[in-house]
Amino acid sequence: MKKTLIKNAMLATMDPSTHDLTSGDILIVDDRIERIAPVIEADEAEIVDAAGTIASPGFVDTHRHVWQSLLRGVAVNWSLFEYMVEMRTMYPVCYQVEDAYLGNHYGALEAINAGVTTLVDHSHLQVSAEHSDTLVKGLKDSGIRGIFGYGVYRNPRYTPGEAIDPSSIIEEIAGPIEKFHRDNAARVREEHYPSNDGLLRFGIASSEFFTFPSMEPVLEELAWSRTLEPARITFHAAIGINDDVNVIQSLSMSGAFPVLERVVKSGRLPSLGVDIVSAFSGDMFTQMRLMLQAIRFRDNELTAPGGLPSSARFPAAKMLEYATLGGAACVGLENVIGSLTPGKKADVVLILQSQISIVAGQERVCECTCLTFCQVV
Repeated sequence: MKKTLIKNAMLATMDPSTHDLTSGDILIVDDRIERIAPVIEADEAEIVDAAGTIASPGFVDTHRHVWQSLLRGVAVNWSLFEYMVEMRTMYPVCYQVEDAYLGNHYGALEAINAGVTTLVDHSHLQVSAEHSDTLVKGLKDSGIRGIFGYGVYRNPRYTPGEAIDPSSIIEEIAGPIEKFHRDNAARVREEHYPSNDGLLRFGIASSEFFTFPSMEPVLEELAWSRTLEPARITFHAAIGINDDVNVIQSLSMSGAFPVLERVVKSGRLPSLGVDIVSAFSGDMFTQMRLMLQAIRFRDNELTAPGGLPSSARFPAAKMLEYATLGGAACVGLENVIGSLTPGKKADVVLILQSQISIVAGQERVCECTCLTFCQVV
């Protein structure tokens, strides 16, 4: 047994049965949390002096297009229409196989560096079978936990630089799932995820259902998706269907108010995701702040229009809960990760308090140091 003892950290456990500690220790045996207490002594343990850090569960990002990590800043000023035109119909055909590997590998390492230990990769870069294989390899080589959401989006097929007819491109990318994706997704599932219970699991990132003329092809695709027994089915929409489906609302690109409050009222835990790393930083702190301010603004508009709000119904700590335990529940791993709880996997993030600074009156987290103990057993 390998023992690791994290000492003297401020603990934000996200476990309702465990009190947060201003100073505490975490004993890890192999890849699981063995014990949490104010002071722990353990023989033959590797000691990590975490004084001056905040220990929290690893963040769970439930929606990220990891392949776009190589395009940071490209989409920062785009509208959603420009994103659909440029990113979804032009950039994919420019990616070579080696680009696909690098995008996913670097993107996953970037996520880990930002404290994200689990992510759902909504991967609509399945241009060829070779692209699919290297996208999987890029994630696996990083050591991140998560779901590889095989994207059945119909990428256009043309050579960069050749003359194209825009109307033909629109006709090509719209419509029901193609035979290539049916066959290739089944192959990826069989070759790379035969048991689908490892560190990285297989999922389906569905077509853009809002382009379909009726519900019939939507239901047919969902039925086909379930024949592959994916860990999760994820798609862009604004309504829910079932327990094995992750419904994504893009707040940053659509400009719409978040549905988070409605999810909370339904009795479920919402989750957060970075979405397009071609426009935004790959850390979850940005998303937590954005969600907190958006939901408070909306709440204030409804409860105190034109006046001063008398209370804040969404405390900041809730955003941390949604970015950890909420994400874990979303991917079906709430009993495995999402909180610092004895028995759970030791996905632990240490954030240096010295790097939390006050800039222009606002708290800013510059960087985090991440310790991840989440090997497949």
